[in-house]
Amino acid sequence: MMDSPRLTLRSDDLIGVVLPAEGAVLSSLTWRGVSLLARTPWAESPRDIGRAATSEDEWVSRWRGGWQLCAPSTGQPSAAAPWFHGEASLTPWQVTELGPTRVRLAWHSADSAIVIDRSWELIDGCAVEATTTVTNGGAASRPVQLAEHLILGSAFVTSALESGEGVSLTLPPATFSALDYAGLPTTATPHRDETWQHLTRDTPAVVSALVDPQVCSVSAHSPELTATITWSGLDHALLWAELGASVDPPWNGEVMALGIEPTTTPHGAGIGGGGGIDLGPGQTLSTTTRLLCTPAEGRP
Repeated sequence: MMDSPRLTLRSDDLIGVVLPAEGAVLSSLTWRGVSLLARTPWAESPRDIGRAATSEDEWVSRWRGGWQLCAPSTGQPSAAAPWFHGEASLTPWQVTELGPTRVRLAWHSADSAIVIDRSWELIDGCAVEATTTVTNGGAASRPVQLAEHLILGSAFVTSALESGEGVSLTLPPATFSALDYAGLPTTATPHRDETWQHLTRDTPAVVSALVDPQVCSVSAHSPELTATITWSGLDHALLWAELGASVDPPWNGEVMALGIEPTTTPHGAGIGGGGGIDLGPGQTLSTTTRLLCTPAEGRP
């Protein structure tokens, strides 16, 4: 594996690994021996780690998998924000506090106008919580977009698919918005509950948006456990399924990923597509996202 300093957090049966030099990504999360987060086939040899990407292809080639913050923009690059999924998603963060179950990190934009404070904390041996505060330290208002690029996979997903039972989702009441595979809005009929309620090897590669859900909570159920994602401070969520359906590079039919991604913006068009939050000088945006692990029904 390419060298990248890693921090290991532990709380009883829950173990997380954070890579500060690669967007402060939570690169792995294991509960009771089950790995929950996606891992790409090229995770052992990603390209040009620690550098922001100007295109989706570049970004994916540097992505090992896991859960990271896309900020201060999301999705496609634009003249105002030229980095795919945001400059902070792949570049180094500074560790400001570190303990057995918690790490706090800081990041600032190249012009130092946007400052982000973020912590990962393992709680009660069964939950991980990401707490984030974005501050506009500049002299002018700035549009900001955030997305928790939270991608389930590994044994949590693959064992469910291989057993034939698949993964089921419990979704809140919300408006569904159709997106193409690049996350751009389309006029197609959106994939609604029936598409997302039960995911199998036959599920096509698909992206949808949950717009203004009544409850900010999505649960993913496998035969072994349930992962429940809850959030505050982010109005929407994107859903992404890539369960070996895409055979073209770089996916090659080998990537198993289920994204449940709380976000400020219900599309992947980036700052150029609108939907950002205008932060005035000195203003802040604070968010919290939690993933809770519980045994599947009938399991101890």
